[in-house]
Amino acid sequence: MSWYVIIPTLMALISPKSGRFNVTAKGGLLENRFFDYKLAMPCIILFTLNGIGLFIGLGNIFLWGTSETGTVILNLGWITYNLIILGAAIAVTREKKQQRNFVRLASNVEAAIKLSGNKLVQCKVHNLSEGGAAINISDESLLTRGERVDLILKDTLSEMSVTVPAEVMRIGDNRVQFMFQEMSSAQMNVLMLMLYSREGNWNHWVTERSGDNPLREFFQVSKHAIRTVFFLLSPRTLFNGIRVIFRQLLGIKPATVTAVAIFSVACIFLFSLAYMPKADAQTAGSYDVTSTYSLEELGADKDIRIEPAYGRQNFPFSLRTDEVVVKAELSLKYSLSAADRENINLLKVLVNDEVVKTITPENEKIDQGSVDISLNPLMIGDHNTLSLELDHDSGEACFDPYESPSWAVISNQSVLTLEKKHLILPNELNQLPLPFFDDKDKNQLNLPFVFGQVPDNELLEASAIISSWMGGLASYRGAVFPAYFNHLPEKYGVVFITPQNLPVWLNGSEINGPTIELITHPENPRGKLLLVQGKNSTEVKLAAQALVSEGRNLAGNKVSVVGQSIPEKRQPYDAPAWLPTHRAVYLSELIDDEELREVSHNVREQKVSFRLPPDLFQWGSKSTPLNVLFQHTIVDEYLISGGSLRLNNVFVENISLYDHGVPKTDETGEPSEFVSAHQSFSMPLDQIYSQNELEFFLYDQPQKERMQNDHVCDENAIKSTRMKLDGTSTMDFSSFPHFTQLPDLAKFVNAGFPYSRYADLSRTAIVMPSRIEEAEVSLFLTLAGVMGRATGAVASHVSVISPSQVGDYKNYEFIVLGGVDNQPLIKRWSDSMPVNFVMPEKMLHQPSRWERFSSEWLNRDSYSQSQDAAERIIKSIKEKEMAVLTGFESPLKNGRSVVLLTASTPAGYAQLTHALVEPKAIALLQGDLAIIDGPSIASFKMADHYNSGEISWLMHARWYLSKHAYWLFALMICGAFALALCSYYLLNKQARDRTRK
Repeated sequence: MSWYVIIPTLMALISPKSGRFNVTAKGGLLENRFFDYKLAMPCIILFTLNGIGLFIGLGNIFLWGTSETGTVILNLGWITYNLIILGAAIAVTREKKQQRNFVRLASNVEAAIKLSGNKLVQCKVHNLSEGGAAINISDESLLTRGERVDLILKDTLSEMSVTVPAEVMRIGDNRVQFMFQEMSSAQMNVLMLMLYSREGNWNHWVTERSGDNPLREFFQVSKHAIRTVFFLLSPRTLFNGIRVIFRQLLGIKPATVTAVAIFSVACIFLFSLAYMPKADAQTAGSYDVTSTYSLEELGADKDIRIEPAYGRQNFPFSLRTDEVVVKAELSLKYSLSAADRENINLLKVLVNDEVVKTITPENEKIDQGSVDISLNPLMIGDHNTLSLELDHDSGEACFDPYESPSWAVISNQSVLTLEKKHLILPNELNQLPLPFFDDKDKNQLNLPFVFGQVPDNELLEASAIISSWMGGLASYRGAVFPAYFNHLPEKYGVVFITPQNLPVWLNGSEINGPTIELITHPENPRGKLLLVQGKNSTEVKLAAQALVSEGRNLAGNKVSVVGQSIPEKRQPYDAPAWLPTHRAVYLSELIDDEELREVSHNVREQKVSFRLPPDLFQWGSKSTPLNVLFQHTIVDEYLISGGSLRLNNVFVENISLYDHGVPKTDETGEPSEFVSAHQSFSMPLDQIYSQNELEFFLYDQPQKERMQNDHVCDENAIKSTRMKLDGTSTMDFSSFPHFTQLPDLAKFVNAGFPYSRYADLSRTAIVMPSRIEEAEVSLFLTLAGVMGRATGAVASHVSVISPSQVGDYKNYEFIVLGGVDNQPLIKRWSDSMPVNFVMPEKMLHQPSRWERFSSEWLNRDSYSQSQDAAERIIKSIKEKEMAVLTGFESPLKNGRSVVLLTASTPAGYAQLTHALVEPKAIALLQGDLAIIDGPSIASFKMADHYNSGEISWLMHARWYLSKHAYWLFALMICGAFALALCSYYLLNKQARDRTRK
């Protein structure tokens, strides 16, 4: 707003002596009013433009109508603020006629007025200054305005006195104001001593001065701005302003006019180029979107029963960053109890803790059981909570909500409808991962990846870097990445480009090294394409790594990558999404401080989610320690309060809220409401999985009988208990070694194990088929996303290889993709697999004699049952589009794993992709063989386990014997036999010795 100060600022810098200052001389007076039109003109122009904008905005709301009411109101508020600041700036350029004023001090100096005829009138000084005095006098009639008298002043402390000539200026309320006339130097000296040498004369300046008040001062600035409006609109100001403008225009040189004209034409031309419409759809800043959410989709898996005693039922929902709600409606289906018809019951609907509707028998038809509630779009932001609450007022003197007969049932098919404007974002890389992914969008991520031709292995590695990054961002939502060869998706996509892999629609584009560019979809102006480019696949990989490393630090719509390198390989078990298992972990490492909310009557729980490596060996231990530090308020004497700890929805232990002392002082020294407490828990290991959730729950219940006895019936008189966890609480898994049995498809689909042991997949080789189709690449990209979801890390070091390269990767864990017709490893490794794809008539390996014996005699019936069931399923679907997921030990090295994902058709690969991201399907994938036939999934345990990890030989022996009781029985027999032999030998020896003697 201060662009006009560039010239004078530069002039002062270049030639400091050329400047002139038009200011009032020190000690001087401004004799006439003055308004600096030249200095104020830029602010006047901005003030006028803002004023026009204010009237247009008001017209849009009240006259012409607009669908962007919220946006218009926001801009009107900003314009109003601008007008206030600009008005105050213009007011500064106004100067009023000045008059000399002296500081007046309250004084207890004695005084006497010497009238004509030498008559003295005793009086008291009210205040005194260098220029005059105010005198309290009992008889005003003794003096007349304009009369000249002598005023005798006497200081009682210093005994100084002085007689000064004075003129009466004002009389009233028994007070006379005098103006001193010309005095001699001696008289002035004595007067100065009376004013400035008395101790304490100036103390009241400090004690009576009011402190800063920002609100009051803002209103004072606003008052000056309002006065400025009236001043500018006055005829005199308008006339003088026009006269100044014409005078300045007449003084401008022709060369200056020509330069300004050329500059204006250039600006208009550039402005027209910048805003020239490229396509009708492209010029649109937004488009309409309607979303509907049932309460079931918002988390209510069944109808919700609400009672007065149990607080609110909350349903969180969010809004994408690039969306704005213009209309919102809740279609609520409900039923109320019979008690609600007789008493006053309030079913409250709240959005972000603001009541939007109260349903009572008086204002709603109870039998109708449904109501459409219009919600204010301005109340809906990025993160929102829809709440339902039932209040009951029976009219009783003492009402106990826990014994209330009232209830309400809300159907989980009630629907929240949001009509939104989806904003088309500019092509700015610093907004990434928007618009491709928004963490406020709870839907599954579906992001197409585009290749010009069939990608080579290194280009697939580059794509895995980005898909694993996006998979980690998507987290619980799941993410799929459809592959497109040489054609575009409908809206959004990530495109990988090299000169050898150039899409047809980008022919002629020049590639100058690793580059990241965000462009508008050439066929859909509402869409965006993210171009990851390089002269070869290695440069594309560097560009992909820069994208996931820099993120929002990128600027503009195109960035050339310089100095980027692939990061160092990660250490085992250091996945960002996993709890460290070599030390104790603080709660603050799992949840942000702002998410550690107070648990109270309305918000009864605090949830903490955490992940663990799936190979923690917990056998032989019963629990792991959890040390919880928390704060809570003193429990009200009329309440019974407590807490509980749950692990994965299973009760662990109660939390005591008593006997923790008294509240301490806070940081400011004031008494705190909260008491600090500590409690240790033992989390049962049989309830701990790779993905876990801790839940701290608070409950409180009034003591009704005691309340009635004490005549305490006001609910507001009872202070609800509040509790808050401390971020320094710890849990510790460092005592558990890493050891497990594989194959285990459940560990693979839930935690990416054993491949996620190295979070960057530096020990993982993914074997692609010899002929690659879109379906296989889609499955590969989704797999990389699953790994990113499991670890929270980027697959920077994954190796994508061809079947002929497996011999060079013997120490790696393998993931094999493809079918019998395009993946040679299926035939080569068929003897190691639980399924034989080479011989369809004998698809399942037949059990050996030992396996038959162990199945019949050594408690392995489950193996035999799995074998029979798998055979029946395979025979029934062999002719259909079957997809198989199986795991087995690597034929190249013991202890290494192979997971094979195979299908015979693209539809089969689509089934595999769906099974990796759909929660219900993931729960069904177990054992070492999973057969997928459309929506049905059958899992089996077909082969023997192999071990992964290390434990001590003694623990291994104990664990093995606990799993195989028949070996323990055999050892007992052998031990008994050995003991018998020893006993026989010793007894026989004793007999021989006895006979010999």
